[in-house]
Amino acid sequence: MKDEIICVDDLSKFVNDNKFEASNPSEVFVCDAMLSHKEGDPICIVFSSKTCLRYLNLSMSYSKSTLAIDGTFKVNNLGYPLICLVTQDANHRIYPIAFAPASVESGATISFVLQAVSKV
Repeated sequence: MKDEIICVDDLSKFVNDNKFEASNPSEVFVCDAMLSHKEGDPICIVFSSKTCLRYLNLSMSYSKSTLAIDGTFKVNNLGYPLICLVTQDANHRIYPIAFAPASVESGATISFVLQAVSKV
């Protein structure tokens, strides 16, 4: 399989090929990625979509809206946590904003997810 990701360099290429660009018509994109060749450093790739960001903008326009971020585990074959950022409107409806598979759920990766979404 030629598109298989087997090293950090492959992952970097994937991230660069799928980064958000305003002119790109793709719905799903990479907001940003935390990649390192050093063993033990966290790896985190933040994905979102134009639809999800519209949910965020709409929710933030209400006087009562909430952002929540948390990790969920055992949803992929590597056992890595999936960090999920969602918003809740005044009617308690929950909308996805971004998803980030990460090597660890930590303060650093959670901060990175928030910063990546705020840049986009």
